Amino acid sequence: MTTINRMHMHKPRLSTNSVNKLTEDELTRLEKDIDNLAKSSWGKMHASFIRNILINAKTVILAKEQKKLIGISIFSEKYIFNKSIYYGELSLVHPEYQGNRISEKMSQKAISRQLLKNIMRLKFNIEVLLITPNARVLGMAANYASFMYPNPYDFDNCTKKMPLPDQQTFDIARELIKQSDKPERRIDKEACVLNGSYSDCNWLIYNKYNKPTYRQKIVNDFAEHYLDYNKRKDKEFIVRTRFNVVSLLRFLVSFKNEKQNNQTI
Repeated sequence: MTTINRMHMHKPRLSTNSVNKLTEDELTRLEKDIDNLAKSSWGKMHASFIRNILINAKTVILAKEQKKLIGISIFSEKYIFNKSIYYGELSLVHPEYQGNRISEKMSQKAISRQLLKNIMRLKFNIEVLLITPNARVLGMAANYASFMYPNPYDFDNCTKKMPLPDQQTFDIARELIKQSDKPERRIDKEACVLNGSYSDCNWLIYNKYNKPTYRQKIVNDFAEHYLDYNKRKDKEFIVRTRFNVVSLLRFLVSFKNEKQNNQTI
């Protein structure tokens, strides 16, 4: 089942709609909206890429300003070494709305919903994999995850080092790339840094002028050290996270605080 959530930015609250199947017309309209959003945020995407991730999506989160699509987050389910893993396929926010925690809210919604489903099946955690060059995503995940590698708060700013991943984490990262459409990409073990994702779309590589920043300096220092934003290197992190019941409580507190803040506006 695909889940579509809509965040109405003119009324900052979350609402959820579940659908069993998108019609061809609905799918085509959504593809067009995503394409327009991608052009404003990243650049042109291949139509087949958009269609494939939508067809294989487990959860789709939409952020809307009235009827305008301003953000989207898509998660799928992968099986690696017989483990069910929630995988972040795509996250986009229109440039005019970035910096408002929209991406964070979409991810919170998606992960908390899937975690609740797991809890109903007496499985009290969820594994989530992300591939990201975005320091904001790292900071958000570290705030809620019960386990995370690489965790930017484990980075030693003096030695410019962090612990290596455990073998299972590194094996999962390698298997994820092995199953991808670019299996030849190299992974540096320390911090699980993936190289060479954007050789055919290098306009997507962050530079010193558009690099994302987080509110905690250590997170920015960590990302800058390993990804070399200022040198415009083609690098990003493979991030393995685990969220549990405590994570869910943190999500719920965040939702409650957001609702209270909106009521005071």
